[in-house]
Amino acid sequence: MSISTYSIQVYNDSGIPQNYLLFQSAPQLSGDGTVFTNVFQQSQQIPSGDNSNVIFNMTNQYYAVIGTAPTPIDDGVKVNTSSYIPVQLSSSSQGGTKAIMTTSGGGTGCSFDDASQTLESDIENTFEIETNDSFSYPSPGNIFLGMGADSPSGVVPVATVTAAPNQKYYFNPVARWYIGTGTYTPGTVVNITDIGNIQECDFTQNQLPQTYYQGPDQLYHPGTPPS
Repeated sequence: MSISTYSIQVYNDSGIPQNYLLFQSAPQLSGDGTVFTNVFQQSQQIPSGDNSNVIFNMTNQYYAVIGTAPTPIDDGVKVNTSSYIPVQLSSSSQGGTKAIMTTSGGGTGCSFDDASQTLESDIENTFEIETNDSFSYPSPGNIFLGMGADSPSGVVPVATVTAAPNQKYYFNPVARWYIGTGTYTPGTVVNITDIGNIQECDFTQNQLPQTYYQGPDQLYHPGTPPS
């Protein structure tokens, strides 16, 4: 898989300082469970004014991630990553990564047991995380699994699922992101429909950089702020 890069530039012309957030569209999931969206990147506070902006950079290098949470994952819960591995997505010519998750401490910790296997799937652009029977559901450590991506602060979970034993989870990433505002730290589960105005940034057709500005109406508009 060749690595593609994406860039989103956001200008703040809203009239008030803003912390901008970046989310990735939740991947399509084959398997039981609800997919939660996690904050991917957060900007520093961006003042309102001419040329006041932030640039978010992303790639299509994805990771299988696993970890624990202080409570069952839900809105506002920040997950703690225990381990991650880069994944190969399946294509018409080769299989994708199949990562095997195991647990320790009766389900209070988790790790990858084997990530060398190849997923045999008719679905392109997919990787798999498979769980074994080493833990119960719900697990004492609130174990999660999901998809991660590279950020300036390291690999961050962008979509998470509560792990259940003896299950196969197939993740199919989509090159689509959303920008919004807020003070949530990366890794925090957030319902993006609850944080106010958001802007979809769709790269499924091309990889050209996208630019938006947030105006005094608090909405996002394509391009740079008017002079």
